[in-house]
Amino acid sequence: MMIRRYMIALLLALAVICGASSAHAERYLNMHSNAEPETLDSNLATGNVEMLYIFALFEGLTVYDPKDLSPHPGVAEKWEHSADNKTYTYHLRKDAKWSDGTPVTAADFVYSYTRLLDPKTGGKFSSMLYPIKNAEAFNTGKITDPKLLGVKAKDPQTLVITLEYPVPYMDYLTSHMTYLPTPRQAIEKYGSSWTRPENIVGNGPFILKDWTPHKYATVTKSPTYWNKDTVKLDGIRFWPVEDQETALKMYEDGQLDVAWYLPPSKIPSLRTRPDYRKSPWFANEYYWINVTNPKLKDKRVRRALAMAIDRKTLADQFLYGVDEPLSAFVVRGIPGYTSPSNAPQFDPEGARKLLKEAGVDPTTLPVEILYNTHEKRKTVAQVVQQMWKQNLGVNATLHNEEWKSWIRDLQQKTFPSLCRQGWVGDYLDPMTFLDMLTTHSTGNFSNWGNAQYDKLISQARLEPNAQKRLQLLSQAEAILLDETPIITLLQNNKDYLIKPEIKGYYGNLLDSHPWQYIYIEGAGPQLTPWNMVKNRVRN
Repeated sequence: MMIRRYMIALLLALAVICGASSAHAERYLNMHSNAEPETLDSNLATGNVEMLYIFALFEGLTVYDPKDLSPHPGVAEKWEHSADNKTYTYHLRKDAKWSDGTPVTAADFVYSYTRLLDPKTGGKFSSMLYPIKNAEAFNTGKITDPKLLGVKAKDPQTLVITLEYPVPYMDYLTSHMTYLPTPRQAIEKYGSSWTRPENIVGNGPFILKDWTPHKYATVTKSPTYWNKDTVKLDGIRFWPVEDQETALKMYEDGQLDVAWYLPPSKIPSLRTRPDYRKSPWFANEYYWINVTNPKLKDKRVRRALAMAIDRKTLADQFLYGVDEPLSAFVVRGIPGYTSPSNAPQFDPEGARKLLKEAGVDPTTLPVEILYNTHEKRKTVAQVVQQMWKQNLGVNATLHNEEWKSWIRDLQQKTFPSLCRQGWVGDYLDPMTFLDMLTTHSTGNFSNWGNAQYDKLISQARLEPNAQKRLQLLSQAEAILLDETPIITLLQNNKDYLIKPEIKGYYGNLLDSHPWQYIYIEGAGPQLTPWNMVKNRVRN
C-alpha cells in the first residue's frame, strides 16, 4: 500500500512538472531595473534606467561588443571615413526593418538626429550630437534650417555624417542611445503617446509587449529584427525596484535573474558567494552645487565642503570597498590621461580656514542634499552629513525623492543647494565627463560657467595631436576642480548578483549589455520541487 501511494504521488508530481515545463518553455530573463523609466523615447531619455529598456527595443548604426566594447556592425553593415576623419559614410542593411515591417532607412537617422537637436523637442542629451556639423548652432537657435546639419541620406541605404572636427571616439558615439533612429511614422501618428505598448515601433531585437507602471515591463523577441536568428531569449521582464532589500529578496526568491545595487550592509556576506560579481565601471558619483545660491556663490565655501569629506572612510567603512574614493572629476584608468593635482583632498583644518576667510558662520550655512530614493544614496548622504557636522559644524538636511521627481528637479535646476548624481561615461575618453560642464551644456545642472574652461574644451575638440589634446583637457579639469561647482565622492564599481545559468552577460566599463547576446543555459527550466517553490519558472 505504501509503495502504491508513493508511485501515485510520484506520477502526480511528474505530471505537474511536465505540465509546468510545457507551459513555461519560453526563455524569459527577469531583470532588475532600479527605477521606473521616465521615457522610452531615445530623443528625450538621459538615464541608465531608460537605456536598459531602449536598447532592447532599438538598434543604432553600431553596437558594443559585450566583452571589450569594440563597435560591431548594427543597422550599418559597414562604414568608412574620409582621410581627414571628418566625413563618415554608413551603409545600411537592406533587411533592417522596423517592427511594423517597414524598412529602416538613412532618412530615419536624419529624422531622429534632427528631432533631438530641434530646440522644441527639449532633448537633455542633445549635446552628444554636437560633433556633427552645425548641430550645436541648430540646437541653440543660431541657425534654423535643418538642411544645414551635417547628416544626409544619400540614398535609402547610405547615411553620410559630416563632423565639425575629427572625433577619435566616433565609432563609440554611434553605439550610444542618442544616435539611435526613431520611427517618424509612429511619432507623427501618435504624438507623445507613441511609446505606449499599443503604439510603439522599434527596430531592435525585442518589441514592447506590455508595461505596467511600477510593476514590470515585458519585451518579447521581435520577428522583424534583421539578426533575429541569433537572439536566444524569448523575452525580458524588467522589474523597476528601487528598494535594494526588496530587490535582493526577489533575487533570492527566484523572481530576478540579475540584481543590481546591493544593500551596502549585506556586501560582506554576499561577496563570498559564487553568484556575486564586481566589475570596474566607467562611472563616478558626485553632488552638484547650485552656485546661484547666495551662500554657495563663493568658491571657498564650496571647496571647504569638498575638503571636509573623508572619501576613503566613506568608501571603505560605509560602502565596504565596493566603490573607491575619488576627489577629481574624471575617473581613473583612461590611457594617457592624468587628472590634475589640485583636487580637494580631505583636510578639515584647511576647510575651516576657508570658511573663516569667506566670512561664513558654518552653523548658519543652509545646505540640503537632494538624492534619489536608494539605500546606498541614503547611506552616502548620511555619512557626508555627519562629516560636515563633525568637521565644520554645518547642519545639513537630507531630502530624498523617487526617480522621476528627482531627475525632474535635477534637470530643471530647482534644487536649493546640492543634488546627487552619478555619471557613467558614454565613451572611453575624458571628454565624456568634461564637456558636460561647459557653460551652455544641457548636462550642466550647477548654473556654473567659466569662459576659460569653455575655451579649453573647444580647443581640445579641434586638437589633432592626441597628447596635446589630453593636456588641454587636464587644464580644463584643473579649472573645474578649483572652482568646485561639483563635489566628487566616489569612483563606482558595479556589484551585482547573477544566476549561474545566465550567459553572455559580461561586466564592462560602460555597463553595456546588448540583450541579443544574452541567453539562459540549458534546454529548459529545471523544474525541481525546490525551484518550483522558489518561482524558478520563466513565464
